[in-house]
Amino acid sequence: STGKQEAYNVLDKLNVELTSKARIWNSSTKKWSTDYHPTNNIASIVLMLLQHDCRGKKIVSDERIDLESFGRFYEFCEKKKLYCNGAVSKESKTIDILNELLVIGRGIFVLNGNKYAIAIDDVQENPVMVLNSQNILSISHSKAFEEKIDGYQATFVNALNDYQEDEIIVADADLSDENTTLERVTVNYVTDPAQVQKYLYYKLANRRLRNEKSQIRLSVDGYLIEVGNLVLVQEESLSVGIGQ
Repeated sequence: STGKQEAYNVLDKLNVELTSKARIWNSSTKKWSTDYHPTNNIASIVLMLLQHDCRGKKIVSDERIDLESFGRFYEFCEKKKLYCNGAVSKESKTIDILNELLVIGRGIFVLNGNKYAIAIDDVQENPVMVLNSQNILSISHSKAFEEKIDGYQATFVNALNDYQEDEIIVADADLSDENTTLERVTVNYVTDPAQVQKYLYYKLANRRLRNEKSQIRLSVDGYLIEVGNLVLVQEESLSVGIGQ
């Protein structure tokens, strides 16, 4: 029609605001709902992506999911105000979307027996085990030498700016210094500028603090440690290091 054609001639971009619906976690009963509710909690969206009808034969049933660990992830996201908002507008692999959402929520997939579970990067006060000469069979260390950066210049969709593409800079150096190095990144599925800023500081801290890796082979005691557990390591080689 003439009206439609005129709209096509005027509009080169159309913003649509959508609401996602998924199962939600009840912190009192420690149960997941069986029906869907409006939510942008990352745990809910991850669970929905695993179980959505679009996966066909690859749907993951409740019997193959550690629902309690997903519930803990739900509560963690609520406590830290970590939410996901966005739309998948191009062909993407489900696992890539899932991993991207988990990074935003500071979690990773792990297998708990034969069930999908989520390990969370959260503060832990007490180690579950002390690793020392009594249970360490061998230990080796490595260090990553990534390019040193001072911060990130991120592109994201800003909900406070009518969902237009926007930029934010996070750095721990003087931005007026010509030697300051910023790495460009795109942050998907986060539209709150405050959350984007918090995520970038977390990402920068990870880059600063996690460039050293220790690979430890343990005795049978190792079977008692789960991915994400805090352990205390008492080992002489840690004080020697592998150089600067």
